[in-house]
Amino acid sequence: MKYMYRLAALLMAACLFSCNHQPKEEQPFQWNFDLLWKVVQAIPDEARLSDFGQASSMDQMRKTYGEYGGDNYLYWWGEDSQHNACSSNLYCYKYTGLNKLLVVYSTDYYADDKNHERQYCYDYDLRKEKLAPVELPIQQLSFKDFFDGILLADQTPEKLRAYEAEGEVVYVFGSEDFDLLTYFMIPDEAYLQDFELGLSDRENRLVFDWDGKAFVRHPEKDLLGYAIYEGRFCSMDFESEIPQQIEGFDMERQTYMAEGEEQVKYVVTKDGVLVMELEPEYDFSKSEFTHTLGAVNIYSDRYQTFGEFHVGSTFSELMDTYSEYATTILTADGRLMVDVEGIQFMFDPGDYQGVLPEVTSGEGAFILAPTIKPDAKVKMIRLYPMTVG
Repeated sequence: MKYMYRLAALLMAACLFSCNHQPKEEQPFQWNFDLLWKVVQAIPDEARLSDFGQASSMDQMRKTYGEYGGDNYLYWWGEDSQHNACSSNLYCYKYTGLNKLLVVYSTDYYADDKNHERQYCYDYDLRKEKLAPVELPIQQLSFKDFFDGILLADQTPEKLRAYEAEGEVVYVFGSEDFDLLTYFMIPDEAYLQDFELGLSDRENRLVFDWDGKAFVRHPEKDLLGYAIYEGRFCSMDFESEIPQQIEGFDMERQTYMAEGEEQVKYVVTKDGVLVMELEPEYDFSKSEFTHTLGAVNIYSDRYQTFGEFHVGSTFSELMDTYSEYATTILTADGRLMVDVEGIQFMFDPGDYQGVLPEVTSGEGAFILAPTIKPDAKVKMIRLYPMTVG
């Protein structure tokens, strides 16, 4: 009997030990002002523009956290020791599975008729409540990451080297749609001197999201620059020389038959995917194709108009903006085209609702009241030189 009592006592003790040593469930991580305030207090003195350790500063930041900040973001402003207007931004990102935050802290003050900006990056230990300087966890970026070879086809190697040397990558945090937006800033002097049509207009602004370890690129979210104009492509003028090669792309001269005649085109691909075709002009006096650009056919959705239309845009989107300026034509070679002042948006004839008209001339058949499916997508965009008359 004593043995049974002793065994029961041992079992009870084991149960109590087990219950007391069960791993505690980790509480879900939550952003709040008190946490961000601790991070602010850990910022080194040499990075601060002003003293924000007082209770009045805390009250101001708590108020701005609700009005201008929130979640992982804190914004505050004031004056520096030289009485210059200044402001600071704090963004924090939680590392997955670790008791630390990535902290991006930036300052901005106005003096000597210009803004002075600085950006700092730290790891914040949630247990020790201390900051340690680190590099921003993101792939290295340079000028050419924001422009592909097609967008730079009209730039000389000397200019490209100068732009890369003069400019810098800018990091913008805090958007509702993504964690980080990056673009390449070139000084105003270079812009005013060399950018006839604005090279910055062509720039793709790259989007990154925090994945718990680093900022990861999302090309599908990029804010694309503007490459397609009325009667021109941004980096290629009609009647100028067709580039012999384009950096980062494959280019092949091809011949094909159309309307009983041999035609020429230069096919531009990337990783085996068709990007665009460049068609040369024809010299009737010599009965041969020239090396000058006569037309551009765009198949990639990475190039867009100022209205942000591109391959993949829908018919309804296009007509909502351009219905007063659009002319719909069934071309002689059977393509369904919506022409908007020198930009031809091509649709699949199978997306036409109703009976297509008969084509009786080389100009094609004009359709006065087109009934194309609203969700029909642009398959290709064709550009040709505008005539003045």
